[in-house]
Amino acid sequence: MLIATSSSTPLNLVLPTTGGPDRVCEQPWIPLLAVAVEAPQSAVAAKYLFYQMPKVDKAWCPYCIVDALTPFATLALVLPEAVRAGRNLLGGRRSRA
Repeated sequence: MLIATSSSTPLNLVLPTTGGPDRVCEQPWIPLLAVAVEAPQSAVAAKYLFYQMPKVDKAWCPYCIVDALTPFATLALVLPEAVRAGRNLLGGRRSRA
């Protein structure tokens, strides 16, 4: 699990920081893409963190916990912006940043 999610960690860090401060209006695909990448990773991380570790592995790896929590934190940060970007695309109006 650590290797699978660690290989996607650079993408988790690059996507949310790409673009300018007004990317919701100018590049709305960036926050939407960030959420599209983060949502499945969060689901996999949740399965691993809340099922695999305690039930199957019967051990807690501190590095694995941090690696599994990273998609949750990133998703929480990009989700509000992605909602504004989606509204901007669907409504055709400029959203406030």
